[in-house]
Amino acid sequence: MTKITTTPSLDRTGFSHQLPERYFYLMVFLLMSTGLRLREVLDLKTESTDLDQRILTVTSRKTRTTRQVSIAPDLHGILATHVQEYTHVRPR
Repeated sequence: MTKITTTPSLDRTGFSHQLPERYFYLMVFLLMSTGLRLREVLDLKTESTDLDQRILTVTSRKTRTTRQVSIAPDLHGILATHVQEYTHVRPR
C-alpha cells in the first residue's frame, strides 16, 4: 500500500523542501535585512512593494494597521529581480 501525502514534507526545522530554493533565500534575506516578522514576510504581495520609493508596506493581521519599511540598497536589486520574474510568469 502506497502512502499518499497531502501536505508538503517538512524537515526537522519545519520548512518545506517544495519551495524553490531562491524563494527560501529571498525570505531569509527579507527577514534579516528588514526586521520583519516571518508572518509579515509571508503575507507580502507584489503590490506591497514600491521599488521606486524603496518602501515595503506591511499590514498587521492583528491590528489591521499598516507601516512602511525601508528597502536597503542590497535588498532592492534582489526584490526588483524577483518582482520582474514573478510578474512575468504569473498567470493573469
